[in-house]
Amino acid sequence: MKNICIDLGGTNIKAGIIENDQLLYACNGPSMSDQSFLKVMNSIEKMIDEMMKKTNSMPSEYGGIGLCMPGIIDVDNNKVLAINAKHEEASSFNFNAWAQDKYHLPIVMENDARTALVGEWQHGEGRGVNDIVMMTLGTGIGGAAMINGKLLHGKHYQAGCLGGHFTINVHGDQCNCGNIGCVESQSASWRLKELIAKAKEGHTLLNGPQEIDFKVLFDLVREGNQIAKEVIDNILKVWSAGIVNMIHAYDPDVVIVSGGIMNSKDIILPFMKEWVAKYAWTAHHSVDIKASTHTENTALWGINYLVNDKYFKKINDSVQ
Repeated sequence: MKNICIDLGGTNIKAGIIENDQLLYACNGPSMSDQSFLKVMNSIEKMIDEMMKKTNSMPSEYGGIGLCMPGIIDVDNNKVLAINAKHEEASSFNFNAWAQDKYHLPIVMENDARTALVGEWQHGEGRGVNDIVMMTLGTGIGGAAMINGKLLHGKHYQAGCLGGHFTINVHGDQCNCGNIGCVESQSASWRLKELIAKAKEGHTLLNGPQEIDFKVLFDLVREGNQIAKEVIDNILKVWSAGIVNMIHAYDPDVVIVSGGIMNSKDIILPFMKEWVAKYAWTAHHSVDIKASTHTENTALWGINYLVNDKYFKKINDSVQ
């Protein structure tokens, strides 16, 4: 079955058409998080229309729409219950009505970190494993947990997906979630310039010729820049401490770390593995730390699986 899959992130929107585990067409654009949510949805509609035009297809040829995004998602009723700082108007948007009115299709919604986990479980580093934790590194820090092959949701849909908001420093900075000393507030992309400014001589990086992001920072580390190394070491400690907390909470066999930042996995993974081996309390097993296989489209693969699982699994089972 062919599905329309949308990954609405804090910075970018990714869209794809997936059929039989094949990505037929993909496109992307800015998330426009500073615009009204109606404009964001209009942009998504244009992306869907573009994909249908490029693949010479019509809505009647599709099984459903899958949409993942940050925040706490009521997956039973396709509602955004809570989201911080970006796309806040999504909480009042009727996604079911939108999907039916525009495309006459059912919709499945899920938190983006959970869909990234499912994507890796089906197609990447989580294959053959049913107890997995996911940490996503991007504009914010996301988390997800799978126990015995089932995504963890909880009564209020927030279990497992708030790993980025575990407290790792009670004297830390306030996060946009309202907590203090979160993994996210101490290490996410949206805090990067402030974190650099706190480092000794950090202003020399901020006032340099390059716009500083994680890619530039990791490149500077490889070149031997000690200021960049100090900043990155502190951030790696935060990410690693967050992973230890998630291991203690969810007892996984594997932790998968996802996001474009993992293009620097040559620096990130050895640090995380050493930290976890030293500080995680795992009495009877060791936990493997891996980088996501499908960094760019993991969430699209995951939401596609969830659409098929919700609407077509029973049909397929009855045919068999």
